[in-house]
Amino acid sequence: GRNMPELQFKSITSDPDWTQITVDGPFNLGVMEVQFKTLKNNKPNAYKNYLAIWEGSGNPWTDKKLRCKAIKCDPDMNKGDWAFTYKLKYQQEYVLGYCVSNDGMDDSAKSGETRAAGLCALAHIPEEGNEVTYEHTSMELIQVRSNSLSVKYNMLPGYDPKSCMNWVGLYAGDVNIYTGEPINAVSVDSSRSSDSVVFNGVPIERGTRYQLAYYMNGWTEEQDKSKLGKTAVACKLVFETE
Repeated sequence: GRNMPELQFKSITSDPDWTQITVDGPFNLGVMEVQFKTLKNNKPNAYKNYLAIWEGSGNPWTDKKLRCKAIKCDPDMNKGDWAFTYKLKYQQEYVLGYCVSNDGMDDSAKSGETRAAGLCALAHIPEEGNEVTYEHTSMELIQVRSNSLSVKYNMLPGYDPKSCMNWVGLYAGDVNIYTGEPINAVSVDSSRSSDSVVFNGVPIERGTRYQLAYYMNGWTEEQDKSKLGKTAVACKLVFETE
């Protein structure tokens, strides 16, 4: 189709726009106090979120997890504090990750498949005495037109969105992105951890608030979009057209 006029927009930050964790010791005692903050309306228990730990120099997508622990909050809130215990070896780096879906939580489930397909927040725990550093996911709008929009996503390095059935949903207003109906949904057809997706043929109104949500599983080729899996949100982006 012909190029429709470009619309001005502004991004609205909300707290948080991505899944985040912070970790405190005492690491030498094998105790990690993990504060997690996930997206509004996430239910970590119901949606089977979990924490996992790997040896730090390796690759969390392929290496065997040393330990997993499902989040069990009461009440089932999108943020909280969670103690994670694992006896850290001296002078060894570790990676602690937050996963928004339980794919691979049971390492025996998929013939030894250990890829954490919902891993979207990482804490790098260095050798004794150094600062913990963090990685998270994000999205940014590239362009908005009156009938299309393009958005860049950034998942964690080494992640393969296509094989994990990732998709992005577009919502009007303040709809619950875990239960609401998207105006439109597109699959992430790239195996690159950072790339862009394009929504075509979507009517974008002026002076309207929208949400984009990035899902780490649940894409379906079926026409019936109520079949989409909507429980594993890594990050979102809220914007208003002018």
